[in-house]
Amino acid sequence: MPSAKREKPRNRNRILTSLPFRVVVFLALALLPIGLLAIWQTRDLAEEASRRTSLDLLALTELAASEQRRLFERGLGAGDALGSILGLVNEDPTACNDFMTTYRERADLFSLVGFLAADGQMLCSSAGRAVDLSTNPELSELLADPRVAMIRVEEPVVSPTPVISLFDPVISDGVFLGFIILSTPQSELSAVEPPETSEFDYRAPEVAYAMTIWPRQTTMGTSPAQIVSSSIFPLLMWLASLFVAYFAVHRLVVGEVRSLSGQMRQFAANRSLPKRQRRSNSSIEFAELEETFVQMSYDLIEDEAKMEDALREKNVLLKEVHHRVKNNLQMISSIMNMQIRQSTNPKTRTILQRLQDRILGLATVHRYLYQADDLGKTDTGALLRDITQNQFQSLDGDESIRVTTDFEPIVMFPDQALPLALLVGEMTTNALKYVGAPAGEQAQIDISLRREESGQIKLKCENTRNPSDSSDDADQGGTGLGKQLIRAFSLQLGTTPKIEESDALFAVTVVFTVTEFQPAPLDY
Repeated sequence: MPSAKREKPRNRNRILTSLPFRVVVFLALALLPIGLLAIWQTRDLAEEASRRTSLDLLALTELAASEQRRLFERGLGAGDALGSILGLVNEDPTACNDFMTTYRERADLFSLVGFLAADGQMLCSSAGRAVDLSTNPELSELLADPRVAMIRVEEPVVSPTPVISLFDPVISDGVFLGFIILSTPQSELSAVEPPETSEFDYRAPEVAYAMTIWPRQTTMGTSPAQIVSSSIFPLLMWLASLFVAYFAVHRLVVGEVRSLSGQMRQFAANRSLPKRQRRSNSSIEFAELEETFVQMSYDLIEDEAKMEDALREKNVLLKEVHHRVKNNLQMISSIMNMQIRQSTNPKTRTILQRLQDRILGLATVHRYLYQADDLGKTDTGALLRDITQNQFQSLDGDESIRVTTDFEPIVMFPDQALPLALLVGEMTTNALKYVGAPAGEQAQIDISLRREESGQIKLKCENTRNPSDSSDDADQGGTGLGKQLIRAFSLQLGTTPKIEESDALFAVTVVFTVTEFQPAPLDY
């Protein structure tokens, strides 16, 4: 009985069920607690180093920001001083402008010193002119909520270069009067050199903040990469143990199994016999297994050689049978040809000729079979082409009948090719008998074999007829031997013929499905 084909396991299942994978998994679980403990201790040391490094960097940042802090504290002190004497000079704009200008020149730190009133107008400043800042959105928000503030201005109205403006509110008897504005060029702040290997920025207390950016190598143990690098040693030890276990299993077991399976696959692919050799590094168990496989391979090759010889002999005998059958059929055809020549009755000659055509068709089938390389498959297109050529030889030189054949190369098994060939021979004989055409027109015979889109095979034979012709033969009425044979051969193909008949045309169509040859079960 036929055995079910065993499906190969999927690659994922092969990996999960492999021996090295299982050994590595169990060993990893065994070493996992030790590895986790080592990693936890290493991470704890790295976090402590990170905390110490952060404190050191904060101290260095404070030291780097000391000069900037001094500048901003000086500005805040100047703002408080100017706010206290503002009442003395504010009533006279000219005197106020002169005072602010003198103070800016003596301080030599600010690019603008002035007083911004609560309505957004700056009438008193070192610029010597009135400036309207009421439309500035940042100043409008600041005037609505007075507080000490610092604003970075990229395009100032008075100063020629970008500045950082300090706004110190002036309040008298609880009433907000405006802001003392002290603008310092940004170049003055950047002129202070930051510590080496760092980038620096400073902002005033509660108003601005100092920030340093240090290279990654300076902040030891603070980045995830450094924490991982400090934990790499225990992880490497854990991985090394897994690699040793995998290598041992692969070297001692998996390698031997793969070598043996490779020999098996090579033997299955091209029957390449493995060599009898004993490797010094192989275990005795695998050596015995390999020796058993080698011996089995030689036995199997010997058995297959005997089977191939028997099959070759069977094919030769089968071809010889087809050859002899073909010769016998040709001999019968020759005898019938002698009888036809001696017969004087036209009806008898016609019957014998049609019978001879059928015998020659059978002979053609057997000739094609014994000449074929593969007895189990038949190219029906070439076979039908040979049959129709033999039967249409009588029309050579006759231009009154035009013959058209179209046979696709469809491969069938002999069990279907034989009735199909006989069916085509009978259709051709029937078409030759009744072909005709009205006076002045050319008669036509069309026969084709095609594969439909549905996969079925369609055989069609049609011939024109002369409406004025009539015949007393039984086939003309639909009950003759020709139509009976067409129906019989169609039934062997598993279908029934479709006959279309009119005064000017006669057509036979057969549609069937190609079936594979089913061999009888072998008796083991």
